[in-house]
Amino acid sequence: MLGRKYVPYTPQKGKFTMNDTVMDMKDHSLVMRILYWYVKRFISKGAKPGTTEYRMLLESSAGSPLRSMHISSGIKAGVFKGLLAMANGKFLKGLKILLKG
Repeated sequence: MLGRKYVPYTPQKGKFTMNDTVMDMKDHSLVMRILYWYVKRFISKGAKPGTTEYRMLLESSAGSPLRSMHISSGIKAGVFKGLLAMANGKFLKGLKILLKG
């Protein structure tokens, strides 16, 4: 397009940002797998698993960026920043941020 080759974005541990989704990060991080499990469990309380409503709710919550989850959930930004640091491989730094809130 501009004379450069197109390089598609591939999520990598250590380079995650608040613009990455939980579904992108769950393949690379245990913390995000746990968060994905919790989101699935929370959604299954409101919608029956296997239905179209369940899939829509799962895609709209786990498929949205962390910054979007922060805005819509009302949870403090420090929690998501701590989880993001833990997903990037900086577990102790993320735990410190997470505990500060």
